Amino acid sequence: RASYEEGRSVRNTRRARAMGKRSKFGKQELEESWQNTEVDTIYTLARAGVRVPKPHAFSEGVLLMELVVDANGDAAPRLNDVSLSPDRARAYHAFMLNQIVRMLCAGLVHGDLSEYNVLVGAEGPVVIDFPQAVNAAGNNSAKAIFLRDVDNMTAYFSRFAPEIKRTKYGKEILNQPNRLAFQVFDSQVTDMLRDEYHIRETTKFEANTIRELAIGLDIDADALEKTVSDYNAAVQDTHYNPAILDGKTTIGVAPEKTNWALRLDKPPYTGYAVTCGITFTFGGLKIDTTGRVIDTQDQPIPGLYAAGELVGGIFYENYPGGSGITNGFVFGKIAGTGAAAHASA
Repeated sequence: RASYEEGRSVRNTRRARAMGKRSKFGKQELEESWQNTEVDTIYTLARAGVRVPKPHAFSEGVLLMELVVDANGDAAPRLNDVSLSPDRARAYHAFMLNQIVRMLCAGLVHGDLSEYNVLVGAEGPVVIDFPQAVNAAGNNSAKAIFLRDVDNMTAYFSRFAPEIKRTKYGKEILNQPNRLAFQVFDSQVTDMLRDEYHIRETTKFEANTIRELAIGLDIDADALEKTVSDYNAAVQDTHYNPAILDGKTTIGVAPEKTNWALRLDKPPYTGYAVTCGITFTFGGLKIDTTGRVIDTQDQPIPGLYAAGELVGGIFYENYPGGSGITNGFVFGKIAGTGAAAHASA
């Protein structure tokens, strides 16, 4: 289990020590930790758009989820129990790669993905079993485990479509050029963009055709033209209102756009190269109620106070807009008061 546990946070140092020593209490805490990992993971992946059983409630170690059923309303079989046509195998393989990427974008690797951990529901594959889920950023084995998940899916689906076995998607997913994505806008919305899109330092290119835009951004022109064409065809002809959730959607492309879906057909087009950034980490220093920094023995360090984004234990998985600033205000006042009292003592 050790290779899976690396990078998981334990909110109490006593529990962490007990788990590390594998004492009786530690083993109980470790089992609870694995249960909590499954619960946290399934809620996170559901929010990220991964097709998982819908979670309803978690209480006293029991997770209540929807029953996944097949097209006949019966309990859905495992992927291993289903015989696939070559076309269905190719479609399911492509879908599972999409799910794996969505998991990775949510910061997680399944860790044990195989034909035994996928159900075949009425709408297709549903991913299950997450107690061994791996923190993609905090686990040194995450890359190897990720590649193993991809290889397991490739090996299974290649039984029905042998050409799949020649694909090397795992490394390709991890090796996208510069790990960049691109945002594309047309003249209908460029005046609505936030101010930071218009500063001199942005990496952007403007063109009168999608092909010229792709060339200027140094990306595959044929692929971008097809992507834009498929998106435009999927946009529904309903009223557009940027001031509300207008329900103007796309149908037939993944992921679907649920509101504000305008066709990209009014040049000039502007493309921006974007990548991931970190606002702040959810981990950090431990403090007490007066803002004093706590050491690894749960003792305050004399004269050392902390507040704001370098303090851990405030947020988990996500945070409401503006709460980071509120956190700094509140704990900054507490730490400042404590530091002043210490200095004057």
